[in-house]
Amino acid sequence: DGKREILEVFANRLKRFGDHVSWGVETITTQREIEEYIRSDHEKFADLIENAPVGFYSVDESGRFLFVNSTLAHWLGLDVEIEAQHELRLHDLVWPRPPDSIPAFSPFADSSARNGEVTLQGPNGRKLLVYVRQDVVNVQGVDPSGKAGIRTRSIVHDLTREREFERAKTLDRDALAGHRRGVRIGLVRLLHQRLHLLQAGALAVGVEED
Repeated sequence: DGKREILEVFANRLKRFGDHVSWGVETITTQREIEEYIRSDHEKFADLIENAPVGFYSVDESGRFLFVNSTLAHWLGLDVEIEAQHELRLHDLVWPRPPDSIPAFSPFADSSARNGEVTLQGPNGRKLLVYVRQDVVNVQGVDPSGKAGIRTRSIVHDLTREREFERAKTLDRDALAGHRRGVRIGLVRLLHQRLHLLQAGALAVGVEED
């Protein structure tokens, strides 16, 4: 019927029976299809995370980056390859740099905060106003000794464009309000001029009648 089947062939040597070999065949088509679906789904999810319109990052208790998605790396001028950031710490990107009393994994001025506005500045020198939402997770067995460690799951929203858009709307509203004021002033002046002309005409008619 043209249907593709994936078979797993295996052989076992039977020493007790004169070194005979036992051959077996097992259909694993369904298993492979499930594995392919999971792999494809994982790749789609990974691509979504990498190219999402928001930034994602994760750091450990020392502030060392474990993951930075392509979006955040582009905003800050970072190398996408995390291995290239092995010397970089979270506080290196926070402007102004937080005091030493703030945990290395937190970008906030308040060490107890889990979300808020932060200004980031990358190697490209660009300052970026962002809103960060961060979850802090204690993870067991992060090193060979089995010691627990901290991992963050952080989402970064770029507020710069949002604020620029708000400023642009304010400017547009101010310009429109100014235009409307100008129109009203022009109408008032025009009405005054018309009234003056009407009054002048009325006076002229009265003189002629006299």
